[in-house]
Amino acid sequence: MTVANPLHSRPEPDPQVKPFVRLEKIWKSRGKNVVLKGVDLQISNGEITCLLGPSGAGKSTLLRCINAIELADRGVVYVDDVPIGCKPQKDGFVRMRERDVARQRADIGMVFQNFNLFPHMSVLENIIDAPVRVRRESREAAVEHAHVLLKQVGLDHKVNAYPRHLSGGQQQRVAIARALAMRPKVMLFDEPTSALDPHLTHEVLDAIRDLASTGMTMIIVTHEVQFARDIADTVAIMADGEIIEHGAAIDVLSRPKHPVTRSFLARSLPMEAQG
Repeated sequence: MTVANPLHSRPEPDPQVKPFVRLEKIWKSRGKNVVLKGVDLQISNGEITCLLGPSGAGKSTLLRCINAIELADRGVVYVDDVPIGCKPQKDGFVRMRERDVARQRADIGMVFQNFNLFPHMSVLENIIDAPVRVRRESREAAVEHAHVLLKQVGLDHKVNAYPRHLSGGQQQRVAIARALAMRPKVMLFDEPTSALDPHLTHEVLDAIRDLASTGMTMIIVTHEVQFARDIADTVAIMADGEIIEHGAAIDVLSRPKHPVTRSFLARSLPMEAQG
C-alpha cells in the first residue's frame, strides 16, 4: 500500500491564482534534431515537480530553457508572471540582451550535475561571490547568510575548506547552498546525484528534502524514481521531447496511464516498490 508523504499534504492550488512557473509551447532544436516539441507545463508556488523519463527525452534542455541558459526557439517561459529571456514587443516577443537575461537568471537557482564550484575559492568564497557581485550585498551580510546556509546543508564545519578537500556529496551540498545564497524564487536541479557514488547520493537527496520543507518551488530532473515518489507534489514524464504524462506524483508513479511511463517505471523501480 502506498502511503502519502507528509510533504504532499499541501493545500490544493487556487485555480484563480496564476501558476508560478509557466511554460507555453516551448520548442528547441539543435541543428536538425528537435529536442523539445511544444512543451507546456504549469507549476504552482511552493510546488515540487520532478521531471522523469528516458535519456535523451529533453529533460535537461527544458530545465536550461527555464533559466535561459539556453533560449527556446519558440514559446515563452514565465517565472512569477515575468517572461524569461525575452520581452513583449508589438504582437510577439524579442530576445533580451544577455546582461538583462543574467539579471533575471539571478532569481532562478540552478544546481548542475557536476557541482561547478570555483576550485581556487574556499567554500565560503564560493557561496558569497555572486551575492556580493551580482546582488550587491555587503560582504558582512553575505557571510552571515552563508553560515546559515552551510548549517542548513550540514557543512558549517567546512567553511574554510576548498572543493578539492570535499567529497562529491559535500561539493554538491555546497553548490545547493551557493544557489540559495542568491535568494532565488525557484530552484532547478539537473540530475543532482548523477555524478556521485551511490553511497554519497543520500547526502544530497536529504539536503533537497530539507529544502522542500521550507516551501521552496523546485523543479528536479532526476533518475531517482523512489526519491521523486517521496518528495514530489507532481511528476512530469518526458519522452522524445514531449511531456507524455503529468499529474500528482502518487497517481503518475503508482497508476501510470501511458505505456512509455509504465515501461520506464518498470525498468527504474524494484518490483516491491511498484504499484
